[in-house]
Amino acid sequence: MNVLLAAQPNKIKRDSLSHWGWAIPILLLTAALSIPQIQLYPPSTDEFFSMYTAGWLHNGPYSPADILDAIKVVAPDHPPGYFILLSIWGSLSAYEIALGRVLTIFTALLALAMTYRLGRDFIAPV
Repeated sequence: MNVLLAAQPNKIKRDSLSHWGWAIPILLLTAALSIPQIQLYPPSTDEFFSMYTAGWLHNGPYSPADILDAIKVVAPDHPPGYFILLSIWGSLSAYEIALGRVLTIFTALLALAMTYRLGRDFIAPV
């Protein structure tokens, strides 16, 4: 056993550094640096458009049918999935800019993880 370990010291080092657990401290550090600044800036044009289409700027949340109608009028080339998800998120939590940004961050992290996984599986398998 020791002979095998001595013969392949680079493989053990490479395996320990390529473990997915190293991503957790990096994500926690990124969160610690960015969360205090989440409400620092006012909504951008795109955020305002998303909040308007999802019904955040009115007295109550839009139903999915209202969201589809708003998309038809304002921007018929956008798919309704994100706006419906944003409306549901606002109904479950609160209608605050920071919480809307958190949903977008969660969606982006999920998309990044899926892109990495698809790239690792199909483009460059180990």
